Amino acid sequence: MTEAAKVRSAETAGAVRVKVCGLRRLEDVAAVNAVRPDYAGWIFVPGSRRQVTAEQAAGLRERLDPAIVPVGVFRDAPVQQIARLAAAGVIAVAQLHGDEDAVYIASLRALAGPLPVVKAVSVTGPASVRRPSAAAGPLRPTDPAFPADCLLFDNGAGGSGQPFDLSLISQARQADALTEKPFFIAGG
Repeated sequence: MTEAAKVRSAETAGAVRVKVCGLRRLEDVAAVNAVRPDYAGWIFVPGSRRQVTAEQAAGLRERLDPAIVPVGVFRDAPVQQIARLAAAGVIAVAQLHGDEDAVYIASLRALAGPLPVVKAVSVTGPASVRRPSAAAGPLRPTDPAFPADCLLFDNGAGGSGQPFDLSLISQARQADALTEKPFFIAGG
């Protein structure tokens, strides 16, 4: 089974999956290899304190347990950069944290093939985790038609380690309005 197939299988299974991002050192890879999360990732966002280069990520990827799916974290990166990393086997999933829209994801897939895409959503209130109404305007990540394979709900701009109000998810679920897309919960 390919890494992309593993990701898609996990998304549809409804099971809890664990992802650790921000690996920068061989010690980080050794730690995730010991605890074996489902996903581990490298951050390619310029200015991030955990940013790695393509070369650093490739070296770390060589040491990552093959059962752990490698993720690349990006913010408004050129689709060619992501496609190159996927083609080289450095990443098997793209996690997008910027203003990437449906057109961007279509362009990425035109270059990278069936690369699974996780779209980060800044949770700022109840609407952040709910399916949009038919009259909601532009296609939002929580809309079933949005082309991301799954979502990552994060607090504000993300990367803070602080949780958002998790009751928003249970409230949306109780109202039968929670997005239908599989999702990760980030922050704390």
